[in-house]
Amino acid sequence: GEEYAANNEQNPGLLQVLQHDEAQPDDIFYLNFGRWHYTNCHGLQDGPYRQSLNELGSLYQRTKAKFPNVIYKTISADHSACRSSPSLLKDNCLPLGQGSYSPAVAKNMVKVAEEILDRYGVPVLETYNVTKDTHLGHILLPNGGVQDCTHYCSPGVPEVRWQFLLNALAVLTGAAAANGCHTLHVFCSHTDSI
Repeated sequence: GEEYAANNEQNPGLLQVLQHDEAQPDDIFYLNFGRWHYTNCHGLQDGPYRQSLNELGSLYQRTKAKFPNVIYKTISADHSACRSSPSLLKDNCLPLGQGSYSPAVAKNMVKVAEEILDRYGVPVLETYNVTKDTHLGHILLPNGGVQDCTHYCSPGVPEVRWQFLLNALAVLTGAAAANGCHTLHVFCSHTDSI
């Protein structure tokens, strides 16, 4: 995240350079840097992560009159497995919670981002919940393995349509009410679980 918004005027971050040299006021900046501070196996680098979020928020406050279109995307779920040593198995994507790590760490990252950026008025797009159950959605390599287990698992249009259908069926069968859903919301039944 330090690469986006740095406090050092002599060594500005990428977002600062773009806004100064290239960007137009109606450009949209869609940012995410959570994975730079976290992996399932190593945990969270809390200090640098919070610093990066605060620097981004501070930059937004200073520049939002000219560049109001900044959106921060939270992390997606990490489906990586860990070895017995703290290193990733990038070619073995597991369902959330089946690796040797706690999914609560990632959920905390989302909470921290929302809390810090909300203070600065930065819009936050929460994408963690919609990716929790998508461990099979990662890019396959020609040899049959996966590229990695942290990227490209966000649901697309077909998956969202299926989720609408599943939610509608859950409402019809009464199962949704047991999970706190009373109307047809996408991913309604997944929002509070980890």
